[in-house]
Amino acid sequence: MAASKRADHWVLPKGHIEAGETADAAAVREVREEAGIDAELERPLGETALDIGSEHQRIRFYLMRAIGEVPRQEQRALAWLEAGAAMQRLSFPEARELIRAAAELLDAGGPS
Repeated sequence: MAASKRADHWVLPKGHIEAGETADAAAVREVREEAGIDAELERPLGETALDIGSEHQRIRFYLMRAIGEVPRQEQRALAWLEAGAAMQRLSFPEARELIRAAAELLDAGGPS
């Protein structure tokens, strides 16, 4: 999906953990809000850390299974792509590496 602040950057869904929420629950909520997908977690996929201004952020990504569609709360550009096309479109190398890792897991027979 297009980044919220730079529409020319393509990113994976992510967001902040709300009070009383686990990282797992936040990931499922963010995918629901941003992509319009009800999903269940399959497994952690990777973590990255970055500094945005004076804030240090740690971002955890998950491999998820889509179980349904819901209305999106955010209206940014959205694209569903095969792994190779997604790696070409994503703006950041960390996101491309996550897609590569997810594709390898799925090609090997699944997330477990």
